Amino acid sequence: EKPSFPPPQQHDGATSHTMAVPIQAAATSPLAGPVSATQRKQPAGDAPAPQPSPPPQQDRAENAFLVLGYVFTVALYLSQAPTVWGIWVARQVGQSKVDMFVVTLVSCIVWMMYGLADPPTLPFVILNAVGIGIELLYLGLFLCFSEPWGRIKITISLALIAGASAIAAPCVFSFTSDPQLVFGIIGDGVSIVMYGGPLREVISVWRGNNVGNMSLLVAGALFLNGISWTAYGHLAENLYFTVPGYFGIAFGAVQILVWVIVRFIYHG
Repeated sequence: EKPSFPPPQQHDGATSHTMAVPIQAAATSPLAGPVSATQRKQPAGDAPAPQPSPPPQQDRAENAFLVLGYVFTVALYLSQAPTVWGIWVARQVGQSKVDMFVVTLVSCIVWMMYGLADPPTLPFVILNAVGIGIELLYLGLFLCFSEPWGRIKITISLALIAGASAIAAPCVFSFTSDPQLVFGIIGDGVSIVMYGGPLREVISVWRGNNVGNMSLLVAGALFLNGISWTAYGHLAENLYFTVPGYFGIAFGAVQILVWVIVRFIYHG
């Protein structure tokens, strides 16, 4: 009598396709945030390794904080508008500093390059492209109403930014194996500098007991922006957003605290 063997199992094509969905969904979902280098690593072979699906509650929370991050980032761009409006009305720059506008422009450029790296994230690219446009508008007003030496400094800064971007971006995309790693590290450094930029006003406000030089809108936007991206970074396991987010929370909280102390305690 011949031994019998169980018939070979039939594999459902839909099942094998579903195994590859988590990595693919991270790049194609309209609400998908930027994917970190760790999330993009896959073992060699034809099929990607199965990825465990996050709990629905975590997925909803991740999307919620991602949307909040977009909203508060735009709020951060617009929080600088009162300063620029004052320049427009007075037709002079006065005591306003252009440094933070330049740093914010650099931050938008770097993070847009991060979003363009594989896999590209269109909403994140659009967010930073909008920021680039807004900051260029602000800097254009600074350029119009600054003194001659101020105009020279702004022109040189913009020329250096344009030249560095034109050279660095093609080199990083062409000659590095992980462009997101490069742009992520640079973006973290620039973001920390951007978050800490208004701390100069904190010192002058504390010494002079006058909140006139500090914008509560900017401080609040920095604080809420830091909270949103830190929470998203933790849920998405993306350190590129978690690290600078902590600095945004800390620096924003310091500015708000100093503003409240000087405004309501020293001046009743």
